[in-house]
Amino acid sequence: MYNVRNCFCCGGRTSNHPKLLEQLLKFFRAVLPLLVALGVVLTAPNTLAHVKVVVIPMADDAPPPGAGLPPPPPLPEVENIVHVNLEGNGEYTDLRLAMNSIQGSNSNPYLIILGEGEFVLTQTLNIKPYVSIRGAGIGKTTIQGSIGTSHFDAHDSTLLKLINHEDTTLSEMTIKNTSTRSNAIAISNIESSVQLLNLEVIVQKAVNNYGIYNYPAEVDLKNVRVIVGLPGSSSNRKAFAVSNKDSIGDYKGLNIAAYGGSGSRGLNITGQSDVFVIDSNFVINPGSGREALYIDTASDTSVVNTLIQGHIIQPSGKQCFHVYSGTGAAINC
Repeated sequence: MYNVRNCFCCGGRTSNHPKLLEQLLKFFRAVLPLLVALGVVLTAPNTLAHVKVVVIPMADDAPPPGAGLPPPPPLPEVENIVHVNLEGNGEYTDLRLAMNSIQGSNSNPYLIILGEGEFVLTQTLNIKPYVSIRGAGIGKTTIQGSIGTSHFDAHDSTLLKLINHEDTTLSEMTIKNTSTRSNAIAISNIESSVQLLNLEVIVQKAVNNYGIYNYPAEVDLKNVRVIVGLPGSSSNRKAFAVSNKDSIGDYKGLNIAAYGGSGSRGLNITGQSDVFVIDSNFVINPGSGREALYIDTASDTSVVNTLIQGHIIQPSGKQCFHVYSGTGAAINC
């Protein structure tokens, strides 16, 4: 065995500086494992290429809201940006006041950036044309309110309303309508062209719960989670996660959880609609008259690489590729 003090210090002589020797010993002990590991990698370059690490989350390690979503896209190139922050660090602390203060146009669009926290609405927020809204992330920024009506009305039963929009984007937030009235909608898109990106949409306490309602509209959804109705709710309550009437759009990463009685639907496509669905997941509670996917005869819809847990109603001739049930069985249509 080599004497470290004689080999590495003072040309083979024992040093008269014990503190220096102690530091060198600590350094040697710290570096030695790294040198060994480096030697393994260098002498066996193909070893790590065959190693696969799989992480399986346990039930107690449920991911937080928004986990698994891609990072938010870069901010659009707009000159007019308005910051709304509950702590007073922006131009406004109230979302409605910020919306009322601006007027966008095709050549002069606006972007409202919301900070973290709950932005509470006491009446429907009419989002102005050429105005987009972006939050700090699902579960971090929440637009919430109790807006509902005794009769269905896409204009009055909704928390957020978009009419005659072009190229408007809502992204990076949770949108929650907590109304207990007969009809409640989270987002109504009426005669609009809209993008919904990285959103969580929740409507659970009304008699008829609507997540996203499009009529007629061009709406693209990407990484959107819609939760409507409550598990174990009474049979007279209905849930409609995404409803399209005479609307078109591309849906990627659409995750639906619908809980309601007979007549409830996850993705509901009616009228002259044309929708392309890919990489999505639809779940509806079991029972008679409940459809995870409903497509009427006048609609043109394709579904690709999607898991559907629940009943499906669709006319023959519609296109499905790599679509599976909750048991893993292929669904042909």
